Amino acid sequence: MSLLLPLAGCLGIGAPYPEGAHEQLVSGSTSHTVQAGGHTLRWVQAGRADATPVLFIHGTPGSWAAFSSYMTMPPLAEQFSLISVDRPGFGASTAGGLLPKLADQAEVIAQALTGREPAIVVGHSLGGPIAVQLAADYPQQVHALVLVAGSFDPALEAPRWYNMVADSWPLRYLVPGAMRSANAEVMVLADELDALRTRWADVRAPITVIQGGKDRLVYPENADFAAQMVASEQLTLQRMPEAGHFVLWEQPDVIADAILAARR
Repeated sequence: MSLLLPLAGCLGIGAPYPEGAHEQLVSGSTSHTVQAGGHTLRWVQAGRADATPVLFIHGTPGSWAAFSSYMTMPPLAEQFSLISVDRPGFGASTAGGLLPKLADQAEVIAQALTGREPAIVVGHSLGGPIAVQLAADYPQQVHALVLVAGSFDPALEAPRWYNMVADSWPLRYLVPGAMRSANAEVMVLADELDALRTRWADVRAPITVIQGGKDRLVYPENADFAAQMVASEQLTLQRMPEAGHFVLWEQPDVIADAILAARR
């Protein structure tokens, strides 16, 4: 179906990270599963169990493996407890179904931080606004935010024509599972971001926003919206003029440096 090509591009399918068992991708890692509100949450953990936690939240679609390379980076693995989740509806967290509402996702994902010291939360793409929601709803669990190519501005994140077509009957039933779930999230994202607009003021943690100037999936102006939502002293805005949406994997040292800086 030719529709799938633009849809896949918009949803970031084909992102350059490996898939596989956690033992194969991250040596010494462990897998954990909890039940929360009728949903299963699975995460993979690596690094130092007794250190400051870093929680990674992937975009749509995706899985914990989006951050597998970060979990093997010596500066991070030696200094942090690294936790990468399968968001509800994806990876091994499909039991209970999709949770398109940002607040519902944050509620379930917060279970991965229960009993830990406040975490540095890293969100990529749609994981960005989920991280903001998490920090607003559970401020005691969040030390800092690192938001990479995040979707923030409701005016910029309305469904595109191929999202609308893919959501129509009967085409929605012909779109493969992960893409269908991702499209369902995109269809309600603008409304969810509009609801999140008033919650930015509740975020007390410092925020680092990293945005590529050549991002064609999440428009660079989303970073401008984030800058309008928080006080200048709370925000570190790092623009990368030549980077695209996959800066997360193409320039990982930039994100790793932001994580290290956020610990201070």
